[in-house]
Amino acid sequence: MTRGFDPRGEIYRCGRALCINNARIENVSTNPRDDRVGSMTVSHTSRGRDGRTNINMLVLNVDRSTSIVTQSGRPVCLCDIRPGMWADVQFSSSMTRSIPPRANAYRIEVRQQPSRPDRPRPQPPQPPFRRVTTGRVLAVDPRGRLITGSALNPRRQLAFTVSPETRIVDRNGRPIRLSQLQRGQQVRVTHGGFEPRTMPPQAPAYEIRAL
Repeated sequence: MTRGFDPRGEIYRCGRALCINNARIENVSTNPRDDRVGSMTVSHTSRGRDGRTNINMLVLNVDRSTSIVTQSGRPVCLCDIRPGMWADVQFSSSMTRSIPPRANAYRIEVRQQPSRPDRPRPQPPQPPFRRVTTGRVLAVDPRGRLITGSALNPRRQLAFTVSPETRIVDRNGRPIRLSQLQRGQQVRVTHGGFEPRTMPPQAPAYEIRAL
C-alpha cells in the first residue's frame, strides 16, 4: 500500500491483451544460454476497496517473439534492462494464479523515467504475422515444443514453440493436448515468423491441427 501520488499505472485491457503504463522494473533475469530470453518482474498499482492504492508485482515471460524497444522504437536486448527503469508493457491476458502472477510479454517499451500522467495509452497490439506449414511430427516435448520434418535431413526440420494460448485440435476441431500428438502424424501449424539463427528454425505456434 502507498500514500499520495504514485506514477505506476494500473492494468487495463487493450484489445485482446492487457497493458500497464508506467510499470516499474524491479528485477530482470536472463537465460544463461540466450540473454534475449528470460523474465522481468514489474510493479504496478491497483485501487483497493478502501480507495487506497496498492502496489502489486507481475512477472513477465520474455522470449524472442517479445518486442523490446525504446520510446524511439530502437530494439533493446533484455540483457541491457536494469531494475529501476520504467516501461509500458503489453502482455497476455492468460495469467497464472501464482504469487506474483506470470504472463507472456508481447511488447515492452523501456525508458529511464516514468512518463507524464497524460501520456496516451499504447494502441492495442497488432495481429501477429501468420503463416501455415504442413508437416509430419518428428518429436514432441510436452513442456512446449513441437518439431516437424525428416529425421534424416536436419535442414528440413522445423521447431514450433507452444504456449498456453496455442490452440491444439484434432481433425474434427476438438481440443487435444500437445502430448496426444504422435510421431509421424501429419499436422498443419499456423505460426509466426521463424527465428533464422536457431537450428532447427523456430517459430511461435498459434494453432496446431492434427490431419
